[in-house]
Amino acid sequence: MSKLFCKVGDLAVTVKSELPINLGNVVKIISAVGYKKFSSYQKIFLWNVEVASADRPLVYEYSDGEIERCLSGQVPDQYLRPIRPDELEWLIEQEKNVPAHNCDAKEVSYV
Repeated sequence: MSKLFCKVGDLAVTVKSELPINLGNVVKIISAVGYKKFSSYQKIFLWNVEVASADRPLVYEYSDGEIERCLSGQVPDQYLRPIRPDELEWLIEQEKNVPAHNCDAKEVSYV
């Protein structure tokens, strides 16, 4: 089995989803579900999560076409990337070492 991206207590952002509306959702990892069937996957590791904002519920679409919006639910680990403060500080520090490219802005007219 592969290494998991997230752990219990992490904040994470959805970076993959079968429904584009779920991309970019920030969730909190509540507990592990384990390896289960999910959508077209026969066995994938799932987390129980809660959304960080009620304005961005998780949206699930079932095979019968029913749509459900939830403030908590299950999300595959592969769909998530953790947001960890110590790693954010490291990323910000790394950005300082990346040279900025100057680009000349040109005015364009639209037809």
